[in-house]
Parts: sequence; structure tokens; C-alpha cells
Amino acid sequence: MTNIRTCIVKIFRVTPGNFGDDLNEILIEKRLGAHFNGNVFLSQKCDYQVNQEDQVIVAIGTILNNLTPKSGHKIVLGAGTGYGDPVVIDQDWDVRFVRGPLTAKKLGLPASKSITDPAILLADTVYPRPERADDIGYIPHHAVANSLWQEVIENMGLKYIDPRRDFDSVMGDMVACKWVIAEAMHGAIVADALRIPWVPVASAEKINTFKWHDWCSTIGIEYSPVSLTSLWPTTSPSVAKKVSNGIKKTLVTRQLNKLLKHAQPQLSSESIFKDNLLRVSDCYDEFFAELDG
Repeated sequence: MTNIRTCIVKIFRVTPGNFGDDLNEILIEKRLGAHFNGNVFLSQKCDYQVNQEDQVIVAIGTILNNLTPKSGHKIVLGAGTGYGDPVVIDQDWDVRFVRGPLTAKKLGLPASKSITDPAILLADTVYPRPERADDIGYIPHHAVANSLWQEVIENMGLKYIDPRRDFDSVMGDMVACKWVIAEAMHGAIVADALRIPWVPVASAEKINTFKWHDWCSTIGIEYSPVSLTSLWPTTSPSVAKKVSNGIKKTLVTRQLNKLLKHAQPQLSSESIFKDNLLRVSDCYDEFFAELDG
């Protein structure tokens, strides 16, 4: 294990605009304090942002892939794989833990390196819930969040939670919910951390099931999403396009009404949840203790 005492570190993360990836700022960046030396954003040119002597935290997100910086010493604190080619773990990597057993297996790591997604640490933050949390929330994947989804969800009397909004706004919406419907995986992860029951759905044609199975296997829940028709707004003046979208909105409304009638919102068990939270907290506490020396 590399001695990181007194070093300055960077955080490798996806470009802002997705509250799940913005958790890096909430849970890590603020705690780094004077040790923080900027974000390294996921892109084809991310390596230009990293020097060989840099310490780079790779934590929240599906970011263990071919776009991870080649330079620098990488410290993995719960990241997962699932997009692109997986990284090759060598002497430049210090893997404290990864998101789940599928990530560990793909990277050739022992199963003991798998815990769960580090967003579980939100359980230790203070987000007070109102006396009555009566809403049912819908959290789309950030890549498919659009005005049509918002229209359908709000017309049904549900709370549309846009994952592209700022983190505090998303959290404020979530804590007002008695349960949530989540296409965004970090919507489900955060809900579980806050002990808000959730139901997974999938409307995107290319939903990344690997990362869902990776995380769900760490909380003792089978990933079995409810399928929904995809919705995309159109600027086309074509009458056929408008009619098609109208039909799709009606179909999605029926699908969601069926879900609302038969859904069984779920949570990880208290024993699994507490064990995962303790193990992740211990890893992070150990890392920050080393850093502060």
C-alpha cells in the first residue's frame, strides 16, 4: 500500500451534470480540504490533466475503464467497471475496494476487494425528512431525462426528479418521497442509503445491466427492472411523429399505472446495509487518516 501521507490528490470523475457522479464532490472533495488539487474529468484527453507524481482518487462512478488516466498513482475507493475496456491493475494502482464482485472479477481482484457503492456513505449525512413523506418519485437515467418524461410523470401526480439538477435539489426531492421509481442506478443507491424503498425500471434500449447486477449483488437484491417504453421529444413538424409520441405517452402511462398497482418497493436488509456501511466507512476513514498523517 502506497504511503499517501501529506500528498495532494485529484479526483477522477465524470463531467458535472449527473447527481450520481457529483457525489464525489459531496462525499470526498469537501473532506479532502487542503489536500484537494482539482478534478480530472472523464474524456479522451483526461491523461493531459494528470502528472506521473499525482495521486488520483477513483471513487464514485462506473469509471474503471480505458479512459482512466494512465499517469499518476490511482487510489480506488469503490469505483466500478462496466463501460469501455476494463483497466489493467498494476503497481500504479492501490485498490482499497470496488463497487461489486463483478467488477472485482473483471479486474482480476479477489472477491474480498468488493464491498458496495460508496454512495452508501450518504447514510451518515443529515438530510432531514419531512414529517410526512407522501410523494412517489421517478428518477430517469440522466441520458434520457427529457420534457416528455417530465410531462408524463407530473400528469400522473408523481414527483419528477431530474438527475441533472444540482445535488441539494435532487436530495430535497428524494427525502420527500415514501418510495421512488429509479432508472438511474444512483437514484436507487441513494434511496437505499436513505432507507427509502425503490423499484428499478428500464426504458433505455442500452441500459447498462452489468453495473446494476454488480451493485445489487452486494445488497442481496436481484436486479429485475420493470420495462417501460422509451420517450424522446421531437422537433419534427411531422404529424406522424407527434401521433407516435402521443401513443407512446399513453402506453407509458398505462405501464406506470400497472407498476403503481402491483409494485413491491424494496430495500436492502438492515443487517446487510449496516455491514456494508461499516466496511465502506472504515476504508474511507483509513484513507483520510493516512492522508492527514
